[in-house]
Amino acid sequence: MTIHSLELFLIKNRHEFTCSISQIANRKLGIDASYFLLELLKRLSPEELQAISVDGESEILYNYLDQFLNVLNMYSITPLFVFNGISLTFEASGQSEASHKQGKLSRMQHFLSRFNPYDANIHTNLYRMDPDGNRHRNQSENRRTFLYSSQRDPLDRLCDFLKIILDQKDIDYFVAPYLAMAQLSYFQGGGSKHYLDAVYGPEDLLLFNVKRPIYSINIPYLQLESFRSSFSNPQLLESDKGSSTIQWLDGDAIFQDSRCGSWNQFVEACLLCGTSISPTLPQFEGTFLLKSSIELVTMLGSAYRVVEGFADTMPPSIAQELIQQYRRSFCYLNYCIIMNEKGIASPPVPEDSVPTDINVFMGTRLPNELYYYISRGLLPTRMIGALVSGCFSDPVSILEQHVGNSSNQESVKPDPAAHKNAVAMAAVNHRRFVDDLEEIWSQGLNLLTQPLHRFYQARDVISLHGHNQQASLKVMHSYDPPLYIDTRAWMIYDECIPFSIKKAVGENKPINIHSMLDCLKDVGFVEKSFCPDTGIGIKNPPKRLLSTTPEIVLSSFYRFLQIRSFVSTTHQLTSWGSPLLIALEKCNIRYQSSMCVLFELLRLRQIKEPRFDSATSSTLYIPSVIEFLSKLATFLPIGKEAVYQLSTSNRDLLQFYMMQTSFGANLHELAAILIASVIMNANADRNLVNPYSIRKTFPFRRNFCSLLSGIIMNQLLQTLSTSDNEMNREVAVETAFKKLKEDFPYVTDIKAFLSDFLDFWSAFMNGVKEAESTSAIGKLVASKLYLTNDWLNSLQLV
Repeated sequence: MTIHSLELFLIKNRHEFTCSISQIANRKLGIDASYFLLELLKRLSPEELQAISVDGESEILYNYLDQFLNVLNMYSITPLFVFNGISLTFEASGQSEASHKQGKLSRMQHFLSRFNPYDANIHTNLYRMDPDGNRHRNQSENRRTFLYSSQRDPLDRLCDFLKIILDQKDIDYFVAPYLAMAQLSYFQGGGSKHYLDAVYGPEDLLLFNVKRPIYSINIPYLQLESFRSSFSNPQLLESDKGSSTIQWLDGDAIFQDSRCGSWNQFVEACLLCGTSISPTLPQFEGTFLLKSSIELVTMLGSAYRVVEGFADTMPPSIAQELIQQYRRSFCYLNYCIIMNEKGIASPPVPEDSVPTDINVFMGTRLPNELYYYISRGLLPTRMIGALVSGCFSDPVSILEQHVGNSSNQESVKPDPAAHKNAVAMAAVNHRRFVDDLEEIWSQGLNLLTQPLHRFYQARDVISLHGHNQQASLKVMHSYDPPLYIDTRAWMIYDECIPFSIKKAVGENKPINIHSMLDCLKDVGFVEKSFCPDTGIGIKNPPKRLLSTTPEIVLSSFYRFLQIRSFVSTTHQLTSWGSPLLIALEKCNIRYQSSMCVLFELLRLRQIKEPRFDSATSSTLYIPSVIEFLSKLATFLPIGKEAVYQLSTSNRDLLQFYMMQTSFGANLHELAAILIASVIMNANADRNLVNPYSIRKTFPFRRNFCSLLSGIIMNQLLQTLSTSDNEMNREVAVETAFKKLKEDFPYVTDIKAFLSDFLDFWSAFMNGVKEAESTSAIGKLVASKLYLTNDWLNSLQLV
C-alpha cells in the first residue's frame, strides 16, 4: 500500500471490504489515471516492463482499457479519468540556489526519496534498461540505469497514449492543476454538489479526505495469464459479469479504531509512516508501525513537532532538508491547487487562510486561463512545470553517464586512447543535443510568458543535467522581439481553407500536414494568410477573431513551422520546408509527425549519415549503414499480439531512441503552446474554442515510436549482410524473415512492418533529393544517403 504499514493495521471486513462491482452500478466513478496505469504495470514482469517502457503504441494498454471499459459499461458506470498536472517536484529558482540544493540532495540520497506520486515500487522495474541484461538484478535497486532518471518519461508517455485512446472512444478526461488525488477529492465532496459518487485510486486518497476510496477493481479476465499472452481481445464470458469485484477502505472505521483525537491527527500519523508525498522517518530502518506513529503524534501534538524532535539528532543540512520535506507534504495536503466548479484554480480552503509563502513549496502560481487549458488537455505540463518550479532536468541527461563508456558493457577492455576519444566525442554530441533541446524550451517559454505579467517573462529557469551542478545553465527565454511578434501575421480564415482540411476537421481526424504545406504553393492563399490588421495583440485584437477549429489550428501550426525554420516570414517554404513537403507527399499520414521530427534532426545534424569505409573513399562502411537504417526504423511503431520481453539491446540504438522520442515530445509541446499563444493574445474568440475538436484534429501528434522496430531492422540487415553471396537473394530474404519470426513470435506481421519502413524510407529519400537541390544539405551528405539507398535496394527486400 502507498501508506506504509497501513496494511498491518487493517482488519478484513471491518476496515477493508470486498464486494461486487454492481454496488456502484449507475454511478459516476472518478479514476486516478496514473494509478490505473500502475495497476496494469504491476501485472507485468521486470523484463516486460522494460519492453513497454520503450514501446510504441501499446497494444496491451489499449486491450486492458477496452476490457475495463466494457465492464464499467455493463453496469452503466460512467468513468472520469483524472490525470496529474504540473509536477510538484520543486527544485530551485536560481543558479546558485540550484547548485546548493543539488549538493544537499546528493547527501540525502539515503534518507529521502524524491517526490513521485503513486510510486508503488514501479521505479525498480519500469525504468530499468541495462544494456547487458540483468546484471544488476540483485544489486541495489536504486542504481541509476539508462531509463531510471528520465523524468518518469515511460509513465508520461503511457499517460499521453491513454489520453489519445480516450479521445478515440469519446470518453472525457480531466487534467488536474497539480495532484489528481486533490482534484478527485474536490469532485467527490468539495463543491456545492457531488460530481462523483466513488473514487478509484491509491490509499493516499484517505489523506485528502476521501473516506471510502476504491483501491482495487478486480476483473477476472484481466487477472488471467491469457490476457498477457494474447491480444486477441475475447469477449468477457457471461459468467464473468457477476464476478468482477471492488476492494475499498472504510476511512471512518479506520479512524475510529486508531483512537486519534481528530482526523487531521490521523492524517499526520500516516505522513510519518511514509506516503507517496512524504518519506518514512529516516531513523526507522524496519517497519514503522502506524500505531507507533499515532502514539508519537498524540504525545507531541503534531507530526511537525515529531519531525523537529528527530531532526535534532541529525546533521544540520540533513535535518533542514527533512523538515522542508514535511513542510512541503503538509502544504500539498492542505493547500494543493484544484479547479473549482467555477473554473477557477485555487486552494480548497479560503484564500485568507493560505500562508503567504506557499510558493516556496508549490512553486509560482499561474493565471487561471493556463490552468483551464491544462485541464482540457490543450497544454502539456512539462514546460509550464519548469516555469512554476524554476528549473527542468534534461530528460536524456542520463546518456552523459553512459555514452562512450564501453568498459561497463564489454568483456574486452578497450584501447585507452580510443576510449578517451569516444568519451570526448560523446560529450560533444551530448552538449550539442542539449543545446538544441534548450532552444525548443526557450522558444516555448518565450511564447508562454509573452502574454503574461512581466514577472513570468523575467523568471529564471535553470537547466539541470543529471543533477550535475557544474552543468546547471540558465535557459535564456527572452527574445527581442518576442516570437509572437514575428509570427502574429498568420491569420487563416475559413474562406481560404481547402475543403479537404475542413472535411478532416468535420470528421474529427488529424489535419494532413502535407495539405497545409501544399497550400503555401498557392499565391492566392499566401496573400490571404496575412492578417489585414497590423500590430495585433492583447491590447489591440484583430477586427475579425479566429472562431473555428480549422482557423485556430492552422494559424497556430503555421506559426510553429515558421519558428522551426520550415516557413519564412514571407509565408513561403524555406530550403527545408520544400524537402519536407516532398517527403510528406508519399508518407503515410500516421507517420507524418515522425517525418517532421526526422527532418528536424537532419536539419540540426543530430542524426549522422553512414560513413565511408576507411579502406576506400567510394564505398560505405556497412555496419554504419545498418546502424543508420536501424535508427530510422525506431520512428515507426510495430504491431504485437502479446506482451513480450525485450532482449539485450544495442546501446547506441537505445540512446538514439531516447534522444529522438525526447526531441519529438518537446516539439509536440512547443506546437501545443502555439495554440495557447494564439488564444491568450486575443487572436481567437475564447468563447468559441473547442478543446476536444482541437485535440482530435491537431496535425502534429506525439510520435509513439518503438525501440523494438530498430532491433528487428538491425537483426534483419545484419543477417542479410552476412549471408552467402552465392545464395539466391529471394531465398536469403525468406530465410531471414523465418529467423525473425522465430526470434520475435509476438510481432504481428514483420513483412507489413518492413513494407511500412520501405515506404517511409522512400518518402524520406524523395525529401533528401529536394534538400540537395535547395542546398539544405551538402553534396557529401547526399551522396552517402544515395549510396545507402542503393545498398538497401540491392537487398531486394520487396
